[in-house]
Amino acid sequence: MTKRLLRAAFCAATALIAVTIPAVAADAYPSKPIRLIVAFAAGGATDVNARLLAQRLTQQLGKQVIVDNKPGAAGNIGTAEAARSAADGYTLFYTTSAIASAPSIYKNLSFDPIRDFTPVAMIASAPLLLVANNNFEAKTAREMIDYARANPNKINYGTSGAGIVLHLAGAQLSSALNIQMQAVHYRGGAPALADVMGGQIQIMFNVIIDTMPLVQASRVRALAVTSAKRSPLLPDVPSIAEATGQEGLEIGAWHGILVPKGTPQEVVNRLNAEINTAIQHAEMRQRLLASGNEPLGGSSEQFAAFIKSETARWSKIVRDLDIRVD
Repeated sequence: MTKRLLRAAFCAATALIAVTIPAVAADAYPSKPIRLIVAFAAGGATDVNARLLAQRLTQQLGKQVIVDNKPGAAGNIGTAEAARSAADGYTLFYTTSAIASAPSIYKNLSFDPIRDFTPVAMIASAPLLLVANNNFEAKTAREMIDYARANPNKINYGTSGAGIVLHLAGAQLSSALNIQMQAVHYRGGAPALADVMGGQIQIMFNVIIDTMPLVQASRVRALAVTSAKRSPLLPDVPSIAEATGQEGLEIGAWHGILVPKGTPQEVVNRLNAEINTAIQHAEMRQRLLASGNEPLGGSSEQFAAFIKSETARWSKIVRDLDIRVD
């Protein structure tokens, strides 16, 4: 073989290696266990969904996906840890709607949801349920609104913490309907619900799956579900638009997966494909639906656009109502 032919063969082989290395690297991912950070305590609705996803991804990827709970500061502690983690595909962050409101509510955050993360895929969204104490004189959402207008700041609504979606749902309702209600913050949804049942506070918004058993047992009264349509879990409860006569008040506790900014695109693409497959798996889909969640999925780009729109939405509401948490 002549030197010219040898040189040509060498160049062709080098080019082939350069083309195939990224594909081989992508195919090799993952080569070790993956950590899935959850910014809330074990046992809650967010943690349950995260563990359901981790189980499916473990089976699909052939490597263990380990849930790592990092609760505190309305999700900000876990979010900050995820943001400063290595961008190598071995740390995933199970985010919630709290990430979109945090920049407007908290001063001096160590993370930015858009600058520091790459969205991978949405998982699901669950509407909230507006419930009232059985002895509260307002028996429907419209009666509650009329009562609030006639009695400014006389309605106390419970939340699981300042700045969390349960708080923001009440703030949004107050802003949109021009009523005044007092937020009462608790360390979690359970003690707030206990005080609704006991009559210490009149109402609260809460995750539907946690509240539904109390409605069915007649421990609290359901006034509305915060989705565009009625929930199949509680078909007799009106949607928020039906209950209030106003559109645009839908709000849910949505979940999704982010990775630290700089994670290789081929890894993001692989994770997106695997997550979409997991969401469509019959067992996972059935369990999400049974707990009041709407399975979502979709592209990384769609999730990125959604986070930007949610961040802008909550920025306006937080600014208009001057909601701040030190």
